[in-house]
Amino acid sequence: MRLLADKLKEKLSGVVIVLGAQDKEQNKAFLVIAVSTDLLSRGMDAGALIRQVAPLIGGSGGGRQDFAQAGGRNPENFRLAFEKLRDIIIHQK
Repeated sequence: MRLLADKLKEKLSGVVIVLGAQDKEQNKAFLVIAVSTDLLSRGMDAGALIRQVAPLIGGSGGGRQDFAQAGGRNPENFRLAFEKLRDIIIHQK
């Protein structure tokens, strides 16, 4: 997911990229957030975003302003995490 997020970030501007994956065998959730360079200059912070939504997937996370990741044990809550991220991003713009 990290490589995909980096590739997308190189080609796009004005975006927050959020990708999630689930390991069904181990019931784990993985989440990555990448922020395009132009949004970094406007105050968008992937690390801050991930810390706000990681508890929803039953885990924790961290990272830099341009890229962050989290893991947890509640992949069934991806929808809640994505909805909260959407609300945060909309109100931050």
